[in-house]
Amino acid sequence: MDRKELIERLEKLERPDREIDCLIWAHFDGRTVRESDRFILARSTRPPHDECVLGTIDPGEYSRNFQCEGYHNPPVPAYTASLDAAIALVEKMRPGWTWGAGTTDMEQHPFAAQVRQKGVITSDHDYSFGPTPAIALLLALLRFYGGRVDGTA
Repeated sequence: MDRKELIERLEKLERPDREIDCLIWAHFDGRTVRESDRFILARSTRPPHDECVLGTIDPGEYSRNFQCEGYHNPPVPAYTASLDAAIALVEKMRPGWTWGAGTTDMEQHPFAAQVRQKGVITSDHDYSFGPTPAIALLLALLRFYGGRVDGTA
């Protein structure tokens, strides 16, 4: 899943989502994601190109269900549910950069966030919006300064 697709999935969220957490982890760990019959798998783009199970998929009667399997050590952080986890990711991916998150007066987008280099002046349109501060911050990281650990988009 590329950055654009991940942003689109995040923009549609109304609440935290463990499947998206796993996809974020895979993206920033430099992994490509694929689905098999009942699993979401992530393969490293770096040698030895290991592949791991992110979780299981149950199509469900009315909607798709995802279970993060917890095979990871440490476990995949709850990025979309935890502002602390989202901040830790920003600080890992963009050390020394600044970030901000706060409330808005827009009912549809109650939170806004921004990630930027220190000393760089940005405009008001450089904010990302979301249903939670964590989701808004993740969108800001991916949208404006997103990339993988290896520096590729």
